[in-house]
Amino acid sequence: MSKPVTGKTHVGERREKRPNGDIYLYERVTGYNERTRKTYTVSQKLKGKIKSGTQEIIPTRPKKRKSEGGLVCAVRRHSGLTDILEWVGKASGIDDDVRSSFSEGDAAKILSIARYWIGSGGNTLPRLEGWQVMHFLPYSEAIT
Repeated sequence: MSKPVTGKTHVGERREKRPNGDIYLYERVTGYNERTRKTYTVSQKLKGKIKSGTQEIIPTRPKKRKSEGGLVCAVRRHSGLTDILEWVGKASGIDDDVRSSFSEGDAAKILSIARYWIGSGGNTLPRLEGWQVMHFLPYSEAIT
């Protein structure tokens, strides 16, 4: 004679072994469907994991809710070598030091030549004008 159907749920534990040797522990709640005469999973929750080589259960971090953190605005910005070199010069203070030591025109020329030599791997100066055209330097900083 079979066991009478009560409609209660059963709470069990499931262990899942991963290829790296870690074992993940899940708490699974199952129920019984009388019509199909099969059990089904009501819910499943990750309790923690057991690292390979140890026996203690380490709790895992909770899942983030959709409401946590809010929306993150991402902006795509195209930048090249000249933008990076310009940022480095401003952040390190080198640009300010050069501008305070020389006149504005000479400082712009020195900074442009320095960025060219860093960006081109030390190419000779006759190729500087073509490099400036390719890297869209403002006309005021262009060396002619």
